Amino acid sequence: MTVYCVSYDLRAPGRNYNKLYDALEEYENCHATESFWFIDSPLSASEIREHLCGCVDDGDQIYVMKLVKRWAACRTEPCTRWLKNSARTW
Repeated sequence: MTVYCVSYDLRAPGRNYNKLYDALEEYENCHATESFWFIDSPLSASEIREHLCGCVDDGDQIYVMKLVKRWAACRTEPCTRWLKNSARTW
């Protein structure tokens, strides 16, 4: 498995994006900020992208990026603990 960063820009005002949020919850995850998640998955970045792109409008953007074990955070937040957890599969 691999740890990925998923970032998105949802542009349709007032649109219900619960389908996207539910899809992100299908992965081992940590919701870091409003539009940024960490996920741990055996899938490739392009497979995750295709899964998530089916949950948003055509004008929305989604980026899926592989995270390496060398990272830094400013605060100790739940996602910092999640990333440091020995269960992560870098």
